[in-house]
Amino acid sequence: TVEYLVFDEADRLFGMGFAGQIYDIMSRMSPSRQTLLFSATLPKMVAEFTRAGLREPEIIRLDVESKISENLQLVFFILRKAEKPAALIYTLREVISAKEQALVFAATKHHVEFLLLSAVGIECCPVYG
Repeated sequence: TVEYLVFDEADRLFGMGFAGQIYDIMSRMSPSRQTLLFSATLPKMVAEFTRAGLREPEIIRLDVESKISENLQLVFFILRKAEKPAALIYTLREVISAKEQALVFAATKHHVEFLLLSAVGIECCPVYG
């Protein structure tokens, strides 16, 4: 029997119209299972689902409970798609000092592999989710 039922990117699942399928899956599971929903945002539909579809739900909001470091620097660039890899490499080599670290997020595993920065001499550690 299933002990844990996990829905990652719950906001996107509901946003794409999978609410019916989520309820259907849950109805076929043992009521003793633990259900976990992970979501970067908490839109109304997900909030209503947690109240109606889950027993004793606990909501943990990192955006409220944690503070962003004052040392964090955010930078946005508006680029053409073809310019993005070169701009990233330039930023990592020329703007960020060798003593600093950076996080680079990519949409898919394919994008991460395409951007494999070690191929251009930048030390990196790819992580896939």
